[in-house]
Amino acid sequence: MITCTLGDILTLQRGHDLPKIKMIDGPYPVMGSNGIIGWHTEYTEDFPCPSITIGRSGNVGTPHLCEKKAWAHNTALYVKDFKGNDPYYLFYLLQTLDLKKVAGGSAVPTLNRNHVYSLKVSISKNVRTQRQIGEFLRCFDRKIQLNNQINDYLEQLCLLKVQALLNASDEVICLEKIANVNPSYSLKKGQIAKFIDMAALGINTSMPNEIKQKAFSGGQRFSNGDTLIARITPCLENGKGGFVNYLEQNEIAFGSTEYIVLNSASPVVSNEVLYFITRTKDFREYAVKQMTGTSGRQRLSWQSVSKYEFVDITRSSKLAEVNNLCHVSLNVIRNNFLQNQRLAVIRDILLPKLLSGALELD
Repeated sequence: MITCTLGDILTLQRGHDLPKIKMIDGPYPVMGSNGIIGWHTEYTEDFPCPSITIGRSGNVGTPHLCEKKAWAHNTALYVKDFKGNDPYYLFYLLQTLDLKKVAGGSAVPTLNRNHVYSLKVSISKNVRTQRQIGEFLRCFDRKIQLNNQINDYLEQLCLLKVQALLNASDEVICLEKIANVNPSYSLKKGQIAKFIDMAALGINTSMPNEIKQKAFSGGQRFSNGDTLIARITPCLENGKGGFVNYLEQNEIAFGSTEYIVLNSASPVVSNEVLYFITRTKDFREYAVKQMTGTSGRQRLSWQSVSKYEFVDITRSSKLAEVNNLCHVSLNVIRNNFLQNQRLAVIRDILLPKLLSGALELD
């Protein structure tokens, strides 16, 4: 291991301005302070492949790995020269540093590359060792990424199958005929239970970003098989919602008061299919139109959800098949989500030990 400065092992360059209105949809990601912020037909000429971008303004100091040519946005810095070091190794090294602490500016913090260069770091001087460590840690992230891709595919597949059911007839049914809206569950004040807050609720995905434990003090309660719908602006418009299948048997969890909770009251429509009905474009458009209240604080009422009308899928001969597909798919999605959590924990434990030399891959 050797001690040096970041400026000794990489060269950073500020990205280039590209307003949203000038982005032309193409094959190259536009890398901003939050990672990919759009797509474009051109890329930054001296952007290596792979490379690393670091939030310069906005989400300051967060590194993002890009494994293809990209346009580096002016809200980010990018590594244009790794000075012979392994890009993956340096990506994980940057994750161990608190780059926000060197950001200047009080009102709008900004990361100056010259300040970043002065930071002291310890690295392996053996590039072969760097490659081994970088590739080993990258395996965790690749598996997490693959699981996420599988989950996205399964969600889209199920949504298409449910949509096909909804296009197969002209007869309609009211949601309250097949669903319980805001079912009643019991949790005692102060009881420790799983908690899903609004920030953790997924966008167009069934799984939350995070599951916490805290003492119950109020909020919507739910259990396995329930669908969660964010009812407040802009969360509803953004697609926040989820399906609950990650609790223990008979376990009750809770979340924001701004949730509407649904589960199936039909002997033939599964909870899983009900969830995908709430993911359809028609339901979302209906729900947004039903919101009431002052600008910026509009809400969807549970009564409006109850009155939502859609094609009567209970008459479809394909319903049992779609029920089964959605059930199996959401179980796979849950298992992948839980595996990703374990992989991330293991990676984050190993990362500093490997980079510091406290643990060797051998």
